[in-house]
Amino acid sequence: MGIGLVLLALAVLIGWGASIDTLKSVLPGYIAMNPLTAVNFAALGLGVLVIDGRATSLRITRVAGVLVCVVAIARMSEYLWHTDLQVDRLLFTAQLDVSPHFPPTRMAPNTAICQLVLGAGLALFGVRIGKISLSEALAAPAMLVALFAVVGYAYGIRTLYRVGPFVPMAVHTAVALFAMSFLQRTDEQRPHAQDALELVVERLARSNAELERLATTDGLTGALNRRAWLERFEAEIARAKRYDLPLSVLMIDADHFKRVNDQYGHLVGDDVLRALTQVFMQRLRQTDVLGRYGGEEFCILLPNTSLDGATVVAERLSGHVRDMGFTTDSGARIHLSCSIGVADFAAFRPTSAEVLGAADLALYAAKTERGCIRAAVSHS
Repeated sequence: MGIGLVLLALAVLIGWGASIDTLKSVLPGYIAMNPLTAVNFAALGLGVLVIDGRATSLRITRVAGVLVCVVAIARMSEYLWHTDLQVDRLLFTAQLDVSPHFPPTRMAPNTAICQLVLGAGLALFGVRIGKISLSEALAAPAMLVALFAVVGYAYGIRTLYRVGPFVPMAVHTAVALFAMSFLQRTDEQRPHAQDALELVVERLARSNAELERLATTDGLTGALNRRAWLERFEAEIARAKRYDLPLSVLMIDADHFKRVNDQYGHLVGDDVLRALTQVFMQRLRQTDVLGRYGGEEFCILLPNTSLDGATVVAERLSGHVRDMGFTTDSGARIHLSCSIGVADFAAFRPTSAEVLGAADLALYAAKTERGCIRAAVSHS
């Protein structure tokens, strides 16, 4: 587990140093990890990695814990006294100032609190009051916060995994918190407990990743679900406003899809929706965001794309859908078309609701002729 935290932290720091966005985030499409948060996790990982009961190793563990505590306390003081010491912007300041992520990549208050508890657990590692291990006692409240975060992601309860407008606590925090409860036992039964700890952390990481996937993806198609897509849309709207970038949206509806369900059954209809999703995914850029809006309706975010550019994308996707074809188990051949509404973010429609409303009206106009593409007006 310790080496996993160290490698994760190094990957994030390399991402910031080399401007590789995929390394900055723990999961694709999510807010990047702050560089100083990564340093804290490197210290936590090092502290756990060297635990073997020897005096020298114990000193390294406690020094790592103190380092984490100092950073977390400094960050918490900013929240408590409403100051800005730029504590979490000491590293890679230039990159953070132009970071495309929104909100700005900061260390969240719940992350700072939990890292303070974890650091204290390392600094007091091996200290007991009677039969009570201080490391385990300190880990308990932090584990509770992490549990709230995981439940919040799984069920879409934002207040459980984020504090106010700040960035949410990420999965890596929860993994570290749960691992802390095993630290005291590794001191007493290192050879056997270490294997058990690594197994538990590995299972926990897999479970957290699965919870994250279930909370954000549509179970049938694998595209983002409506809630997750709308969250991404809000973030992209804010980014477009901040950096004065173009942003467009496609609203797509499969024409006469009810006939497919009525004639061939809902299982075939489900297969067709999955095939449609693959057509879209294979022809979009990595920066584009596909979501299932509901039923046979899909929505696509096109960052850095003007209304004219989005219309070209819509025409290309519509052509691929017409050419796709789908063969049922009985050998029947199904051909589909789709209607697409296109709208862009503009000064006269500055909110996500207004952009979606314009795209929806354009889709309604397109469906009157079926298989058509309509773009919203590009002026007020």
